[in-house]
Amino acid sequence: RHRVARVADMLKIGHLLERRPRQLSGGQRQRVAIGRALVGQPEVFLFDEPLSNLDADLRMEMRFEIAKLHADVKTTMIYVTHDQTEAMTLADRIVILNHGQIEQVGRPRELYDRPENRFVAGFLGSPRMNFAPLEATAPAATVLRGAGGFAYAAEYVAAEGRPAEIGLRPEALKLVGAETKGAIRGTFERMEDLGYEYVCYVRLTETLVWTVRSTGSPPQIAPGDPVGLSWQPESLYLFGEDGRRIDHRASVSLALGASS
Repeated sequence: RHRVARVADMLKIGHLLERRPRQLSGGQRQRVAIGRALVGQPEVFLFDEPLSNLDADLRMEMRFEIAKLHADVKTTMIYVTHDQTEAMTLADRIVILNHGQIEQVGRPRELYDRPENRFVAGFLGSPRMNFAPLEATAPAATVLRGAGGFAYAAEYVAAEGRPAEIGLRPEALKLVGAETKGAIRGTFERMEDLGYEYVCYVRLTETLVWTVRSTGSPPQIAPGDPVGLSWQPESLYLFGEDGRRIDHRASVSLALGASS
């Protein structure tokens, strides 16, 4: 009875204990299912998307409570989720699955900073990583070129494969003037002002739109205005034709203006 009361209080369902299942909403039933697992004090917990039917505020609160519970009981928890926020904030280790196949296993920051392939890179991060195809390249040190006048002199291990695509996370990009040297050029589409941050959409080609995520005061730009996107070499990802990430480093002749 003590465990039931403690768990019910944690899940904010103490006032529901006398109700029958048919009298509960979907979110309330989900909290009851979590509570039933917690009260049983198992040796291993298996959570299958336990927060999916909860509202945003309660979902955030429950993430905190589950993390606290894990620290208190020191019991292994296997947690299945499609929500990358839950994965990044709760996990000690993440196993990323793609149609039943393991793509990568590691700590959250490790997977975010060093994804082994394009799938993992695009799966973690919100908004997702920006991708763009590269023009045909030789399998040796070369200048890589792509959409929006992208140009980059890189050295990489030829044995890893030929780079076919670049990736840049939205927070790694900065809006600058369209004629800024080395910037990727595009056309401003629209902006989402979220208060604490803003997300801008920039069209590089007819079919390719990139996102830029930043904090501070939103830029005073109108839809249709030409803009540039600046980036740093250490934030660039290269992916081969097989989707695997290719390690690279800047060559001595890195400073390349946008192609004319």
